[in-house]
Amino acid sequence: MRAHSMLMVMLAGVFLAACDSNANDEMLMGGWVRMRTPTEVRDRYVFGADGSFQFDENKPGDPDNEDHLVGTYIAEGDVVTATVSDAATGQQGRLTFSYYANKTQFSSAALRAAAGHNGFVGVWTGTRKIELTDGSEGPSGADVQVDVRADGSYRLTRTPVDGTAPAVEAGTWHAEDDATVRFATASGFGHTLALLDDEALVDQSVIWQRKTNGI
Repeated sequence: MRAHSMLMVMLAGVFLAACDSNANDEMLMGGWVRMRTPTEVRDRYVFGADGSFQFDENKPGDPDNEDHLVGTYIAEGDVVTATVSDAATGQQGRLTFSYYANKTQFSSAALRAAAGHNGFVGVWTGTRKIELTDGSEGPSGADVQVDVRADGSYRLTRTPVDGTAPAVEAGTWHAEDDATVRFATASGFGHTLALLDDEALVDQSVIWQRKTNGI
């Protein structure tokens, strides 16, 4: 398991022993895929009703750097915690990430507004973290907070889980439509996020589709 590789899957664009499956979100359960082409899978998550977890990458040009993770998970409070091992190397670790899932879409890098929101306006938070059991690398990832303000400004704070100083980004935002928001800094750097079901802000590059027969 390569911490940097898996973290990029969780953060792209912007990120246990046997467990009681009753604690898990039934909407999350099942298989989820991102496609590289209409017929070629890019990567896949599987969340079992029994608490089992699986993540597989497909890199035809670089198979030695694929992640194939198996383990168990629990989903509580819009956060998944998965204890996993790399199927090839046996390296063990724990993944923690905020998520959102509905009948057809899932994101492992979702921002939620726990205190409520008015359209895009609100304080949106999420977390993404990888910890390797053997301690060969320190924890990777960050807690993220985006304060989207009614005056058209925003402030994004990433607080690394390794204890280093938070990184702050500020700029302006505008709604491209009812479900899409564009954030931009004065230098022109920006992000475009989708609002799923009026519940979660997610980068469209980290949305998986529910697996259908034949995929």
